[in-house]
Amino acid sequence: MEKATIVSGRRRASRKSVRKEQLSGKNRFRAIVRMVLNHRSWLVELDRVGRGVDATIMKNVLLIDVITREKYQSLTLANKSLLRKDARLRTEDDIENLYKVIGNLKCFRRYPENVRKELVASTYFEYFSSNRVIVKQNHESTFLGFVLRGELEVTYSKIDPVFGKLMTEVTSHLFPGDVFGEVSLLHNIPRTDTVTSLTAVELLILKKDDFDRVLKASMRKQWDEISSALRQFPYFDNWNDVATRECCMLSDTMAYSPQEIILGKGVGKLTSAHFVLKGTCSMVQRLRVRSTREGPRLHQKGDPDPNPGTDIQPLFMQVCLFTKGGCFNLGESLEERTIVADCDVTLLRIPLYLLRQHNTANIWSRIRQFLESRLSSEQELFQRFLESRKWDKYKKEVFSFYRNRNTLNDTTIHDAPYYWRVLNLELCGRKPCDSDPS
Repeated sequence: MEKATIVSGRRRASRKSVRKEQLSGKNRFRAIVRMVLNHRSWLVELDRVGRGVDATIMKNVLLIDVITREKYQSLTLANKSLLRKDARLRTEDDIENLYKVIGNLKCFRRYPENVRKELVASTYFEYFSSNRVIVKQNHESTFLGFVLRGELEVTYSKIDPVFGKLMTEVTSHLFPGDVFGEVSLLHNIPRTDTVTSLTAVELLILKKDDFDRVLKASMRKQWDEISSALRQFPYFDNWNDVATRECCMLSDTMAYSPQEIILGKGVGKLTSAHFVLKGTCSMVQRLRVRSTREGPRLHQKGDPDPNPGTDIQPLFMQVCLFTKGGCFNLGESLEERTIVADCDVTLLRIPLYLLRQHNTANIWSRIRQFLESRLSSEQELFQRFLESRKWDKYKKEVFSFYRNRNTLNDTTIHDAPYYWRVLNLELCGRKPCDSDPS
């Protein structure tokens, strides 16, 4: 008993000495130096003007830096300093200034305005150098990350069922505007993936307590909506809970008004498959038709460029309709094609890489092949256009022929049956003998 007491006393003494050593000024100074070295890439903003370079040139360079910073959604040193400040010490002016800068960033656009303001007031700025493990699989969830700059790699490790070895596969990459860590926080489970920085990255961190207060309710509502939408399609019946949970967190629903473009050149989310929950939308093909003496001709991609004086007109033809239960953008060709909403449309958008990960029985490839077999080619659409023009021309000719025909009509009243003549006179209040000249 005395021996155990002596050992425990020694342990307490060693812990006190370690704690005292950690709190010493020398170690605290070392910790501050390490922090500065880790964050030196954004803490230092060099003054390039006045270093032997023409001032006008340097002003242009600085202007380009500002434009580039805005384009890639980076923050200034003052903004980053505010985001490093304790959230409880931020004033209303600080929060308002931060909201103007980061309130409309890509990673925040998915949330309503009141939630965005809460996020701005609660998030912290963090910087990580390249090849740093930000999140480790099976570790406890402590924060949610919003990517501001840089590239991260998401990996998943599992035991090979055949060889019994640990296998690690890359599941996706994260870029500015992406979010990670929400699945684990929402369901209070360990991390499902490992996230590693491939380059120097800038993140906005939302701690677990702030996540429960700000985002958990809205994300739970989004989860329920998408989970209900998935049950409308038989393709997802065999998905396990992990796949369904990941799909609910990475997918979203989107509403479109009539005549609004859903997918097109530079419009829409081309990295996601679209499933129709409500309404009808059309696929429209753009054809290039040139006028010749022999009639209209289709100008396809790869054809030699026409002469400068050649008249080429765009022609838009409807390819097909997508109704409730339909899907598109699974990999079929959308070149020169546009998806337009015919009425109020609601779509479920699921990332394509997620569908490829859960491609049971090659179902998505088979659906894509089915779509491609049913979609008309440019040549088929052009032939349909020519046939419709011939039909319109024939209808006009027939109508014009019968409308402008000047044939002699020698029909008289005596050609009408006597019964109808008598009935007509009785309706007029006259007798047949009084009015019938015959």
